[in-house]
Amino acid sequence: MIRKVTGVLNIGDILDSRYEIQAKVGQGGMSHVYRARDLKMGRDVAIKVLKEEFSDNPDFVEKFNNEARSAARLTHSNIVAAYDTVDSDDMHYIVMELVEGITLKNYIARKTKLSNKETIGIAIQAAEGIAEAHRKGIIHRDIKPQNIIISKDGKVKVADFGIAKAASADSMNQAVIGSAHYIAPEQAKTGEADARSDLYSLGITMYEMITGRLPYDGENTVDIVMAHLQNVMVPPAVYNHEIYPALSDIITRATRKDPEERYQSAEELIDDLRHASVEPEGHFVKLYDTVSSGELGKDGNKPSSGQEAVRPESGSSEAGKDEVSMTPFADGETEEGAAEGFSLLNILNNRFALAGLTLAVVAVIALAGVIAGKTIVGKQQAAANVTVESAESTSAEESESQTETESEADYTLSIQGEELVPDLTGMTVNEARAKLAGKQVSMDSSNTAYSDEYEAGTVINQSPVAGEVLVQDATVYVTISLGPESNQVLSNLKNLTIDDATASLNRVGIGVSAEPRLEFSEDVAENYMIGYEEMPTGEAYGSQTAADQDEIGGFSRYIRLIVSRGKSGDYIVMPQLVGLTQGAAEELIVNSGLLVGGRTAVNTAEYEPGYVLSQSAAAEDFIKKGTPVNIQITVDPAQQIAEGTVLPPAAQETVADSGSTQATGALSDEYYYGSIDDVCTIGDASSGPGESQEVYVAVRLMQRVEDYVEYTMIDEPRPVSMGSRVPVTYHNIRGAYGVDTGEIQVYNVNTDAVYRTFTISFNPID
Repeated sequence: MIRKVTGVLNIGDILDSRYEIQAKVGQGGMSHVYRARDLKMGRDVAIKVLKEEFSDNPDFVEKFNNEARSAARLTHSNIVAAYDTVDSDDMHYIVMELVEGITLKNYIARKTKLSNKETIGIAIQAAEGIAEAHRKGIIHRDIKPQNIIISKDGKVKVADFGIAKAASADSMNQAVIGSAHYIAPEQAKTGEADARSDLYSLGITMYEMITGRLPYDGENTVDIVMAHLQNVMVPPAVYNHEIYPALSDIITRATRKDPEERYQSAEELIDDLRHASVEPEGHFVKLYDTVSSGELGKDGNKPSSGQEAVRPESGSSEAGKDEVSMTPFADGETEEGAAEGFSLLNILNNRFALAGLTLAVVAVIALAGVIAGKTIVGKQQAAANVTVESAESTSAEESESQTETESEADYTLSIQGEELVPDLTGMTVNEARAKLAGKQVSMDSSNTAYSDEYEAGTVINQSPVAGEVLVQDATVYVTISLGPESNQVLSNLKNLTIDDATASLNRVGIGVSAEPRLEFSEDVAENYMIGYEEMPTGEAYGSQTAADQDEIGGFSRYIRLIVSRGKSGDYIVMPQLVGLTQGAAEELIVNSGLLVGGRTAVNTAEYEPGYVLSQSAAAEDFIKKGTPVNIQITVDPAQQIAEGTVLPPAAQETVADSGSTQATGALSDEYYYGSIDDVCTIGDASSGPGESQEVYVAVRLMQRVEDYVEYTMIDEPRPVSMGSRVPVTYHNIRGAYGVDTGEIQVYNVNTDAVYRTFTISFNPID
């Protein structure tokens, strides 16, 4: 049903007889975002609707429409497309491309840090989108992982041009806008931003991708901004030793504090990223205008000094003026000393009259406390929102005579009339949402991480951090604890292989007892994990020897693995065969659901001939149905039968239940022999899902003697890696008496799966 829509939209509402609302997918301080169906074009879209309370505010409407105008000018596969902009009665909304996927911020959080190839691939796609915007004269001004979306098909798209500005003289005096962790120094200091500012923010984003952390941080926005302005960036290789040298150089150049030393265009950055993908160890990046990274000195600095940095001059009589003079470093002055001189405490020293705060300082403070959409009208208006408090209040004259120690009084920066971000750490998701309720911000709790400190389901950390100014139309990102990683590993052991389970447990500091406990299971396959039981510390050395444990320090906790035997119906209790005649033993083997394996002669005068002296599976053990059982049969030394000779089945023995007779003859001087020379690839035929990467393989001969299938072990079980080639070369194999053909089978001794069967012929030899 089509009806007039006002305020919050409901499922089924139709905007302008075209866009049918399907679901609400998010909201910010200024807008609601919905999934909708474009009835005219037959496609799903995203619709961002300006909240009703802002619809009458020209400033908010202009900011909202500015986003639409910026996005509408851009058509590129790496940019979230804007399809339509509508001002309908009191409703203002933008129709955009619906991208199913995850933000780069969440992707980094889930993977901790990305690989070199991922980082380069994502950066190239993002830079392609940014390059298109720059070609259209649009500067994004807020490049960060939260505004980069990775779709389900792996496409990277740059989103949210809400604060983008056309690159013109009119845009250079805009107030500082952008996220503090990613903002370029010139953008933070003066509000000016150009293409190189976006590339700086992308460089910081690349740093976060490859290291899993941000290069500049602090307790509040001002600390973070000051770090961008004056701190030396820790090389990304410190946090990720696997980083490509070429990628490290690219990040270094992209994040230079001086825009002239950065990449001058997105295309230039893309070229180096592509170069790095084919020459990862290369040092081809121009870290200065004419110097490549390979030409730098060991300290990473340009060979000749010609670069100047600036700092606020802590002058004397000029200190009360509206401007802070910026001068080059004096000869011999260190960068550390200069950075110290440009500290926030010095800028906010008492000897500066409050009304005389410089525009540059106000810009820094504005970033911390003035929300996007507000404009700094003048120095006095901005200064009116700032209060500098000191633990020891002194006059300007008194501060001139303070000692160096006294000048470092406990200054705090507070912003009147603004609400601060609350501390959410330790709260449950519901408690955190309740804490933020009514503050016109969203909370993103999709990030998770393991924690030994915080209980599962509680907040570990947040961004922005507690104490920052709470900006409307923003999102508070929280990371939710999964609890200790060891708990997660223990709760997810089921259906793992023993090797995989042991490796995971050892990684989180849990040792594994040497012998697992075997149990039947109706739902877990044979040789896979059912669960575990605790072991007293010190009673087991895990899967390593005692010497190994001494070497690695041991574990503080041990468990015993509980492993599946398979279904109980697949096993029987092995009967006692020793002492039975050969015929009776073979009959019992067959009636038990087992197979008669090899029969070999044992020369002995102590026992009557024709009796079982030993069996390959111990009596009373569980044994899987269909398993071949080998037996040794006593023979009289007078018969002159060599020890270990393969014997034929017992003559004229009736097998119960089958009614068949094994009439194969008695021992004879005539034997049948065959040979084979071939190869078998393990896992190319009958291997199934769930098999380990290492399996136990044996070789057997299968022959049909009358109506009876006889198995003879040719090669004992041994571990073989899946996919490897196993030679099947055997000479003078002795077959069953009177049978001239057979099959050589290479099989898995645990699952009885046959990898390959070879036909073999036998010839009688006297």
